[in-house]
Amino acid sequence: MGGQQAQQIADITINPGSAITGAPRKQMRVQSNPHVPEYNISPLCSRADHLRRDRRAVSAVVVGGRCLRDLRVLRARPVAAESTQTHRNLLQYLQTALNIAPMENTILIAAFYKFVSLPDYRELRQPVTDRCRAAAVRGTILLAPEGLNATIAGERNAVESVLSFLRADPRLADLMVKESFHDTIPFGRMKVRLKREIVALKVPGIDPAKRVGAYVEPRDWNRLIKQDDVLLIDARNHYEVRMGSFPGARNPGTESFHQIARYLAEELDPNEGKRVAMYCTGGIRCEKATAFLLDRGFNEVYHLRGGILNYLEKINGDESLWQGECFVFDERVSLDHSLRKGCIRICDDCKAVVNATDEECLQCGSVNFL
Repeated sequence: MGGQQAQQIADITINPGSAITGAPRKQMRVQSNPHVPEYNISPLCSRADHLRRDRRAVSAVVVGGRCLRDLRVLRARPVAAESTQTHRNLLQYLQTALNIAPMENTILIAAFYKFVSLPDYRELRQPVTDRCRAAAVRGTILLAPEGLNATIAGERNAVESVLSFLRADPRLADLMVKESFHDTIPFGRMKVRLKREIVALKVPGIDPAKRVGAYVEPRDWNRLIKQDDVLLIDARNHYEVRMGSFPGARNPGTESFHQIARYLAEELDPNEGKRVAMYCTGGIRCEKATAFLLDRGFNEVYHLRGGILNYLEKINGDESLWQGECFVFDERVSLDHSLRKGCIRICDDCKAVVNATDEECLQCGSVNFL
């Protein structure tokens, strides 16, 4: 091993500077750039496949087929209970010996919305903008008479300062936030925009603040959508559905959300006696869509609370029915089941889904990817 003595850290054996060629299957490999020494890690966990390290920190770990893009998430989300101690040991070593940044330095992406009457939404724009800029967060906040819809990103303390500012308004005190993480802020700038609707259905009289479908918690979602009398509908656009979905879900084939109103009016009949379950990325589109169905005479309408993002956060991969990745409207493009940046890209020319292994778009031949 190059004359260097191995160090034993709890369940982890590490050999600084050693070659990895021919390493046993149970070993974990850290691939380094030329300026970083190579490590050979042998934890007592046969499910661990490999690690990858870049100039800043360990950037990805694949465990049991799941890619966790940042080891810092392991403290909060161990892949399996039986391997929790191994993950803790590995995390502890990497944070000290390899100088991994602490968890609080991870970029937090916070998605949130609320349907609530905001007659003063125009007056809110400037103070909200000022607070976001002072906190150095980036993203988009939409304000409308019916409420707000937002995704912002930054250091945790910065994001939480903006959330505290918003929650100081009694109308927004109970904001529900979906969290995910990334290495960098996936937005170019901060935008606070005024809109007619925070999500445009373009159907007059639909007010989710007054009436929406029944919320279904992630822990109850699997049981609901397996029922034979439940019609499952994906409320997202067709290019989002191609990246991932729940099995058996209908794809309305929309290019823009407002088109779903026509689909629901033409394809669904309240007299058929079917229960309807809907889902979308974060829940906001289903608020509008279920309110629309109730207005058309449907009696039993359900939607996934917090959307796909909340489901992926709350449901273990072994129990999950989600298939594929989840499209997001920022530079990450898609998220995997651990809510880290996925492997799917979008063709910038024809908007087709492009896999990470494809060198060009299979639909149009372009090499310009998002």
